Amino acid sequence: MVALRVNPTLMLLVWLVSVFIVDRLSYWHVKPGQLTHAYVFGAGSKSYDTMGMAMEKHREDLFRHWLLVIGSGDLEIHTTGAVKERIEIDNVLFIGSKIELIQRLIAETPDAT
Repeated sequence: MVALRVNPTLMLLVWLVSVFIVDRLSYWHVKPGQLTHAYVFGAGSKSYDTMGMAMEKHREDLFRHWLLVIGSGDLEIHTTGAVKERIEIDNVLFIGSKIELIQRLIAETPDAT
């Protein structure tokens, strides 16, 4: 059998690009009454009304959520309305404090001007 040798520098480079570039190409913006998934390179964005929205925090993966990074977890969002969606956001750091902030913002109603 032929053993495959991988250059550690190449592995580090792939990991750095994945974490600091590829993962940053989309982000979530939370405003009172609205949750928006935006993309960096002009792919558009998708907005969700927060009326009736439900969120779940999952921290069942012992290795990923407890041993590697303390305070991380997966966030699952269920939307309501004409098109019901189930959105999964994996590996959210400091998920407890972020869920509290998100719940406070989505509970507010936007100012009507």
